[in-house]
Amino acid sequence: MGFLQGWQKVGRFLLQMIVSLFVGVLGGFTTFSSVALETLWLARGSQGLAALTNIGLRLFLGMVAVWIGDHSRITWEVDLTTALGTN
Repeated sequence: MGFLQGWQKVGRFLLQMIVSLFVGVLGGFTTFSSVALETLWLARGSQGLAALTNIGLRLFLGMVAVWIGDHSRITWEVDLTTALGTN
C-alpha cells in the first residue's frame, strides 16, 4: 500500500484508480495497513490530534466489539448448555 501511495504522489495513477485500489481491493485485505495509511495522512496534514483520535477510537471501538462478541458467545454457550441439559 505504501508503494502505491508513493507512485500516486508522482502522478502515475489517477485518483479514482487509487481510491478503488486502496479502499476496494487492498483495504479489504489489509485493514491494518488502511488504518495506518489514513493515520499517516492525517499526521502529515498537520492534524496530529485527529491522527491520535483515529488510533484511539479504532482501538477502543475494536476492543468493545471484541468484548461484545465474547460476551455474546458466553451468553449463547450458557443458553445452549441449559437448553441441552448438560451442566
